[in-house]
Amino acid sequence: MTMTTLDRAAAILEANSAVVEAFFLGLASGDYYDGTSYQLYLDLDDDSLLEHQEASDQSWLQRDDGSLVQISRISGYCDIPEDERYTEGCNLDDYGYGEYLDQLQIKIAEALEASEA
Repeated sequence: MTMTTLDRAAAILEANSAVVEAFFLGLASGDYYDGTSYQLYLDLDDDSLLEHQEASDQSWLQRDDGSLVQISRISGYCDIPEDERYTEGCNLDDYGYGEYLDQLQIKIAEALEASEA
């Protein structure tokens, strides 16, 4: 049985669930809206995800061989009202976590397909 690109993307998300959840928590809580740029990358060499912070969204990580792909970025300042921000103990799905995972799965699948082209 062969693994489709979307299946591989789902496996990458599952294997890196702690990184993805931490990144989403920064988004949903408003903590990552501090004027800097938080970026989530796919490392095509080992199918890992990593989080990186830059002083500006005009800066990013890259490799000459294209094996590091930015799949999500958060920057700017938070305009989410305090009473609508994620707080510990809340259900992440109430803040769009499932939809966010779906978006990341598509971004990862696109990066995988582009790397195979």
